Amino acid sequence: MTLYIDISDYNKATFVLKNEKKTFRKSFKIDSHESFKTLGYLEKFLSELRIKDKGLGIKRVVACKGPGSFTGVRVGVTIAEALGLAWKTKVKFVDKNQIDKLSA
Repeated sequence: MTLYIDISDYNKATFVLKNEKKTFRKSFKIDSHESFKTLGYLEKFLSELRIKDKGLGIKRVVACKGPGSFTGVRVGVTIAEALGLAWKTKVKFVDKNQIDKLSA
């Protein structure tokens, strides 16, 4: 499975979990001054999919490196790096136009 993180939009966080058969996508409206809530939204997204051990089965994390909101890109990249370390998995950074293609 691959987890896609895109927080480059000014007021939106989008998470996508994709495996060989299915793609799950959810977007959350976020206030530009409350980026600290983003990790909670990711946790909500994963728990709605009933993923108990969040790292189990996720082999790659892909995050948007821009263009977009400076703070959003920083938050997304930081979350991706932290998850990569915690889950001992690969982390990749791509342009916004590529992330939409990869997660489709």
